[in-house]
Amino acid sequence: MKFSGFFALFALAVTVSATTGPATFYTPGGALGACGTPIQDTDFAVALTAPNYDSGAHCGQTITVTYNGNTITVTVRDLCPGCGTNGIDLTETAFAALASTDLGVIQVDWEFGSGSGGGNPPPGCTTYTVKAGDTCSAIERMFGISDANLHAWNPAINALCTNLQIGQVLCVSGSTGGGGGCPQHYTVVSGDTCSAIETRFGISDASLHSMNPSINGGCTNLQIGQVLCV
Repeated sequence: MKFSGFFALFALAVTVSATTGPATFYTPGGALGACGTPIQDTDFAVALTAPNYDSGAHCGQTITVTYNGNTITVTVRDLCPGCGTNGIDLTETAFAALASTDLGVIQVDWEFGSGSGGGNPPPGCTTYTVKAGDTCSAIERMFGISDANLHAWNPAINALCTNLQIGQVLCVSGSTGGGGGCPQHYTVVSGDTCSAIETRFGISDASLHSMNPSINGGCTNLQIGQVLCV
């Protein structure tokens, strides 16, 4: 009986992580979300109520949403002040992956994922939402970017690219993506440091980081083959 009680408590402990609440949908149309990045109607994104949004603490984190046997992964990108208790507001495309939009409101189970959906893409970043069947190599070919840059812009992707999730929002071009604001490009080689690159091209540390927001503050994440704007 003692073991039965233990397993009953254990079962209870592992089933209370999911939250139940109403899910609605909206069409942001490229408007800036509360997390600071534009949201397209086709993005797998979600807005949370103020208590769950927690002043932006969950921006960029994924949540899994389940309804009637269907499960999707969406990324926290916005705040929904008008949603009810534990309610979520999905983009129209995300809602349609669960149920017909004719329903308007559905009761779902949702919970925060164990990892990040990649955080907020840096300013000026073109985004892409992962679809079923996507691979890193396919995405890289689609946008003409290197594997090093895809990983640098999206640190949530592991080295073997085995953790892509449907609905995950990726950065697929930053200020190095060929836009008009980049004077020239440089490919990182073995032994490079930020200071060496800055000296070589006569630019300041602030400028290098401004043009390449994927470089962290200590410049410890340069990768061989990474293409920088200089």
